[in-house]
Amino acid sequence: MISKLVINSEVVVLIPHYNNLSGLYKSLTSISEDIPIDVLIVDDGSYEKPLLSYLEGNFNKLNKIHLIMLENNVGIENALNAGLHFIINDGKYKFIARLDAGDTCIPNRLFLQYSYLMKNPDIYLLGTWAFCTDKYGKVLYQFKHALDDDTIKRNMHFKNEFVHSSVIYKLEAVNTIGLYPTNYKYAEDYAYFLKFVKRFKVANLPIPLVNYEVSPDGLSIKNRRLQVKSRIAVILYNYDFSVLMVLGLLYNIILYVIPTTLLQAIKRLSNNYLKNAKVD
Repeated sequence: MISKLVINSEVVVLIPHYNNLSGLYKSLTSISEDIPIDVLIVDDGSYEKPLLSYLEGNFNKLNKIHLIMLENNVGIENALNAGLHFIINDGKYKFIARLDAGDTCIPNRLFLQYSYLMKNPDIYLLGTWAFCTDKYGKVLYQFKHALDDDTIKRNMHFKNEFVHSSVIYKLEAVNTIGLYPTNYKYAEDYAYFLKFVKRFKVANLPIPLVNYEVSPDGLSIKNRRLQVKSRIAVILYNYDFSVLMVLGLLYNIILYVIPTTLLQAIKRLSNNYLKNAKVD
């Protein structure tokens, strides 16, 4: 048997996993790049656990696969931080890309982002637009976030301007700002990316390079309110009495107090419209 030749890679894809093996396999299958890509999977105490031997035998387009098995379910923010600890201690990677189990990459997504970062060394966090799909892979609509640093910084006072599964960021930045915050449940990515925009230049590519699976019913009532509550806490922690910060705080307070039944009705009307609308 000929051993697989492993090439040094500068990019590692960090994937947290919890009881979604089919989604994990779908995500891994989608990674198809013109550069060597390593993957780090952090299993968050699943009862459906991935096996490294199976992963290595069935996803040989990937350069190298690392697998961390957490004994207990500690939540995505802690799973991500376990992954970052591993990457920092490993010391060989320059870029960390994100992908959630169930989400998928457009071919050469990472190559395009890596190439952009190499040509624009002043950018430390780079996201992309995304296709939002149902569980069958049908495109419902697109997430189109702001592109340039100034606009992203302004809009982050109100909401997250990055699709988490689309981002790639520099390990150098992680060494400066630290790990994901663990005290903002369901808004850990918003809190983390806000730390980026306060210290570094950021950007989004104006093309959808990931497929982001969304539930037709959205988040549960409990999770939606917790997410907005956590976002309010992030804004208050970063409060600077600017007009934008005040407006962002008011915007999220309104989202928090609006009856969920009304939001669900708006979402149903919106989804019905989007299903009949042409995707750009």
